[in-house]
Amino acid sequence: SALRIAQKRCDEAVPLSREALGMTRQFLPERHALIATAAFGLARALEACGEAREAQPLALEALRIRTELMPPGAWQIGEASRFVGRVQVPRVVDKQ
Repeated sequence: SALRIAQKRCDEAVPLSREALGMTRQFLPERHALIATAAFGLARALEACGEAREAQPLALEALRIRTELMPPGAWQIGEASRFVGRVQVPRVVDKQ
């Protein structure tokens, strides 16, 4: 799906990424590194297609899994952390 994202083909990138994550979840335990990779891939596709709000929980999931499974300082943790910062959706503060 990375190629589809680069080609601005969101109509293909997002469904392919969703399918990849679904298949990965079907066959692997929920805290597996490949789940993090697939969730991160879908989050990137969604963000590239203007869906940051939907990308945020997937990016957070990828970061949590990577943080649990990888040694501190691993580049994958930094990558996910930077991406989470990019897709943060500001909270609306009620001024009442």
